[in-house]
Amino acid sequence: MRIGIFSVLFLFFIACGKEEVALPLSEEKMAHILADVHTAEAAIRNATGTDKDSLEQLYYKRIMQIHGVDRAEYDSTLALIQMDPDRLVRVYQRAGMVLDSLGKKLDED
Repeated sequence: MRIGIFSVLFLFFIACGKEEVALPLSEEKMAHILADVHTAEAAIRNATGTDKDSLEQLYYKRIMQIHGVDRAEYDSTLALIQMDPDRLVRVYQRAGMVLDSLGKKLDED
């Protein structure tokens, strides 16, 4: 538990600097992961109770496998992105573009 707290504090202090901190995962990779995460969250929105929790865990595990990352890399990258508003906007705009592209592909099929 202490390691987790110190890690978050460390990341926070690093992110307070003016230079952009290198991310464990690239902005592009995070945009694709976030697009999948939001798609999964939409899919389980109406699930309830333990079903919802189980589905969420399964979806996150599978998304991380698909993208070849582990949950710690994802969580630490997301934490760093959330501390940098400009970067947060860039990543979420890119995730939106990924989702738009997927939507267009589905419309064509």
